[in-house]
Amino acid sequence: MKNGVYNINLFFPTELLVAIKLKLSKKYFIHYSKHYQYKCRQLRLPYGVCRTALYGDVTEVEIENGEIKKILTRVKSEQYKDYLCFVVMFTKNKHNKDIAFVKTVWINNYNDNHDTIKKENYICKNT
Repeated sequence: MKNGVYNINLFFPTELLVAIKLKLSKKYFIHYSKHYQYKCRQLRLPYGVCRTALYGDVTEVEIENGEIKKILTRVKSEQYKDYLCFVVMFTKNKHNKDIAFVKTVWINNYNDNHDTIKKENYICKNT
């Protein structure tokens, strides 16, 4: 796979789908950023909502050196009737354990169809 960012509405090749399934089948320790904590307070979400991030629909993936480095997931929110979006980065700790690091969370309207997506920021089929 090429390095760069893939968006499900533009181009998600089969090899990427397989890589996502494999990546998310692992067991992770979940950590989160201070920005994530701030956003949770602002949105009145419990910090623990980050545990749902790895079970959402993956809508964007960043590839670096052939590996999934970062994903964006959408999880249906009962509280807001919209979607919670999470940015999750993958790394390892000093004991070589897999870490899913939740950078941020926000609310995305359920009927957002991304009409303003900038295709030049993403890997597309013909690039």
